[in-house]
Amino acid sequence: MSTTKTKDLKSFRALSFDIFGTLVDDESGLYDTLMATTLVQSLPESHPLRTSRSALLNHFFQVSDAAQQSHPNEHHLPLAYTQLSEELAPGRDKATVATEAAAFASCPATFPAFPDTAAAMQLLASHYKLIPLTNMDTATFAAVCWGPLAGVHFDAVYTAEDIGSYKPDLRNFEYLLQHLKDDFGVEKGELLHVAQSLHADHVPANQMGLRNCYVVRNSVTGKELERQPEVEWKVDGLEGLAKLVEEAWRDE
Repeated sequence: MSTTKTKDLKSFRALSFDIFGTLVDDESGLYDTLMATTLVQSLPESHPLRTSRSALLNHFFQVSDAAQQSHPNEHHLPLAYTQLSEELAPGRDKATVATEAAAFASCPATFPAFPDTAAAMQLLASHYKLIPLTNMDTATFAAVCWGPLAGVHFDAVYTAEDIGSYKPDLRNFEYLLQHLKDDFGVEKGELLHVAQSLHADHVPANQMGLRNCYVVRNSVTGKELERQPEVEWKVDGLEGLAKLVEEAWRDE
């Protein structure tokens, strides 16, 4: 990457982040949680959702995405679990499913942060305002901050519950821009959106004209896109972005 391009990182005042897939390893956390459920354990051992990590995660994310779109004002995790149960094991006792779904809703607090998250976020916090734009509800985000993201500093957080819709809805990004301006005086051109998800983050970031950084993780999930979004920076993990930022300020 050119020195000029790296130095351009100094023009930003704030970074907005996706949380799951970018800071927190939701795929590992979800896979371990789903595999431990009675629902998945009751499937035949040869069932593809038991034999393939990719198949289980991609199928769950399809169900979860549908739940987000059909019920934008509800916590999607228990709803997705309930719908998955109805699909895989119709006729199960509704009270049992409801109890399992409620327990499943708390699982994000147990997901691991990526190994590079804490150190990278500490460095980035010395140069920028850090603001998550997340599809979590407020209570789940708080639990994640006490769990895998304990010690990570954020200047504000904008959740799907606050906004009333889920990414990739453009209303989430409109909310982000308006509140960054109102809360911090940060203009659109002073923001860099940082995320792993092409579908949920970079496609709408392109539509909104936001500058963006694609964080590459070893993901086994993701929607097939008709056209790949444009990304201005592409880095290997958050550590990759932190190194570029460190280089930009070192070359003053």
